[in-house]
Parts: sequence; C-alpha cells; structure tokens
Amino acid sequence: LGRDGEWRVIVGSSTDDRRGLAILYKSRDFFNWTQSMKPLHYEDLTGMWERPDFFPVSITGSDGVETSSVGENGIKRVLKVSLIETLHDYYTIGSYDREKDVYVPDLGFAQNESAPRLDYGKYY
Repeated sequence: LGRDGEWRVIVGSSTDDRRGLAILYKSRDFFNWTQSMKPLHYEDLTGMWERPDFFPVSITGSDGVETSSVGENGIKRVLKVSLIETLHDYYTIGSYDREKDVYVPDLGFAQNESAPRLDYGKYY
C-alpha cells in the first residue's frame, strides 16, 4: 500500500513487436484495478517478460527495507524479470519516480540479455 492510499501491482507482458514491459495496475480497494496510462518500464526487442519483481534495496546499509519505501536517501529499486526468449532471470537497479509511476534504470543497466543475471540456471 503506497502513501497515496493505492495498492500497486505489476504484470509482465509484451507487444507484437517484441517490446517487453511491466504493466502497472493500481487499486484503492484491492478489488477494482485500473491499468496505468504508461508501463512502469519497458525495453525494445526483449520479448515477453514473465514473473516481474520490483522491490527496494538499501545502498547504504545491510538492514532490510520496507517494501513500500520509495525515493528515500540510500534506497534504490530492483526490477527483475524473466525473459521468455532466453529462459533466464535478469535484473536492473534504478530509481522509481512515485509521481510519474515509472522506473528508470541506473546508467549502464538495460533490461535485456546484457543485464546482470540473477542466477545461471533456467527458470523452468
């Protein structure tokens, strides 16, 4: 539950031209969901994104971080997706703009096969 009183959830998807994306949905009551006008994040030529995870991490300490934490000093966001075309999990680290509901990977990160892999096994 965000500070604005809305729940958020992301769903992996793709377009016909192989753009992979994390679609953001919001709800005030956890029953009625509305798709955001823009995806949380997307990358061209990556195909279907499955099982997206989006969570905060501390870059200044080793303590855990509350999952609704955004934008505070010392906190970044991780977006992990499974690419159906490669059957591997990849992640990026970046920032979440709470006002625009978009995720921006840090410079040097791309949500494609050049991104760091979460592990080296197949996810299926």
